[in-house]
Amino acid sequence: MSTQDIARRMVALKALGDIVKDAYDAARAEMRAVMGDEGIQQLHAKLGEARIGSVSMTTPATKAAVTNGVIFTEWVKTLEPSAVTVETREVINETWQAAFVGHLLPAGAGAVTEDGEEVPGVTFSTGSPYVTTRNVDTAAILAALRAGALDTAALLALPEAPDA
Repeated sequence: MSTQDIARRMVALKALGDIVKDAYDAARAEMRAVMGDEGIQQLHAKLGEARIGSVSMTTPATKAAVTNGVIFTEWVKTLEPSAVTVETREVINETWQAAFVGHLLPAGAGAVTEDGEEVPGVTFSTGSPYVTTRNVDTAAILAALRAGALDTAALLALPEAPDA
């Protein structure tokens, strides 16, 4: 293979990689919408009768985060003064904070302890659901592509070629 052949292959593969990534991102967004609308948690992708992988909808956990460090620090000083150190500013021990915030419960827009005490400076948020693929049978997909059983242009959502 000449250097020109290698360069052409490299450029073409880069372009294909970008096209595949864009097509995958679009399919993933479409699948997230469909699975969310229909309440589907998992699907098994098939090629004929053979399972070639699975697609799952994952809903992230709701997590607490300190959103106002000053107010939270003042409150922690009354609860657990040893967790706060004074440098040029007061800083809560990160390990203590992560463990403490991990045990909080959501309450309206804020957070409370397990005893129901309101914790200032902490809010809860939930990330967006996302779709994952697992157990992909790459060999079966490659065999189907080679045999022409999968339409590459349709998989990549390639636009029609413009008229010359």
